[in-house]
Amino acid sequence: MSTIEPDSEDIHNMERRYRNALRLLNENKTIHPENRRKILEFLTHCKAKELRKARQLFYLQHLTIIATILGSRRFQDIIQQDVEAIFAKLSERKGRGGKKLEAWTT
Repeated sequence: MSTIEPDSEDIHNMERRYRNALRLLNENKTIHPENRRKILEFLTHCKAKELRKARQLFYLQHLTIIATILGSRRFQDIIQQDVEAIFAKLSERKGRGGKKLEAWTT
């Protein structure tokens, strides 16, 4: 019988989910190329800090959503109204079942 290390089993498919999220980031044509580059640089930083894959996935998914909302606007050019618009759009998001997401999920 083999011994399995606690972190060696990927029961939540983090690797697959991370690859899919990365693919979605790279294929999203509405995201400004500089924002895409900044997100990828941040992920490299997260890897260097040895953050767990789940935390990296969390950042990747949320930054992709924010970059999509911004569209052609660069992160560095946003103003307070943009931040307010982002929060408003995040609060309007719906889950897979069409129900509004609870505050803790956005």
